[in-house]
Amino acid sequence: MITSLSRLAAFVLMSALLFGTLYVPMTLEAAAPPTLSLPIPAGETWKVIQGYNCGTHTGYDENAFDLVNVHGRTRGAPVLAAADGTYWWWGARGGTVILSHGNGFYTMYSHLESRVPFGKGARIERGTVLGTAGSAGTSYNNPHLHFEMFRGDGPSATNRRPVPLSFMEGYTFPDHGTCNQYAGTKLTAGSSGSAPHGLSTGSAKSLPPAPTAPTLLDPGSGVHQIVRWNASTARSGIKGYQIYVGSDSQGTGEWFVVEPQVALPGLSTGQYVVRVRAIDNAGNTSAWVTLLELTVP
Repeated sequence: MITSLSRLAAFVLMSALLFGTLYVPMTLEAAAPPTLSLPIPAGETWKVIQGYNCGTHTGYDENAFDLVNVHGRTRGAPVLAAADGTYWWWGARGGTVILSHGNGFYTMYSHLESRVPFGKGARIERGTVLGTAGSAGTSYNNPHLHFEMFRGDGPSATNRRPVPLSFMEGYTFPDHGTCNQYAGTKLTAGSSGSAPHGLSTGSAKSLPPAPTAPTLLDPGSGVHQIVRWNASTARSGIKGYQIYVGSDSQGTGEWFVVEPQVALPGLSTGQYVVRVRAIDNAGNTSAWVTLLELTVP
């Protein structure tokens, strides 16, 4: 027994002399990827038009999804951070934002039409608006969001490897190696306190509440009547306003303006209403409100 202990002590001492430190065996656990939420506004459904592998999804892009909005606009739709992290890179040519999430994990958002100009290293929370979907770096007629997660080594994220996607809304997408895997799949983003597939959203950051509704500031007058309203407010900022001018007291429209005012078009004889709703940078909308009732003689 004493001889065995002596031999062990001698081995430990020799290791310290040779390597300059004591070797203590230990088990290292691989770092887990961040928990992702879908990078689209709550309640919206988007479809995968190009899935894993083949086509343009090769190399560390293998486990990427190209996504389009099923029931609404794709171009100009807000793109949200899928997890907490830091702003790591912006590439104007492809409209690409990359966030770092620690332990070598990154998420990529490409083909953005516009971006929020965060500085490198800025802290980004889950659900933060990064920009709007578009077609930068691809055909103008093919607006979509390219989304992926990858892992890289060191400060420059070298030796990049694809990471299969899963989302806290209850979607998990293992890589089976087939071409265009998961194309056609529809994904619906969860909202605060709920998830489409019955899973807890955990610590997901809920989207900002709806913007405040516009209120009339100046009805204007004359041939070139300009109607002005008090600017709405929202946590993510106001993107603009949709306008309806017509005879329907509950009418809605797609006419869009950025400033809180509109120059009315020439109107024929009749009764009209001017209705407005606000849209914020997260894609939330206020209720439609009637700001003005007009009689054109």
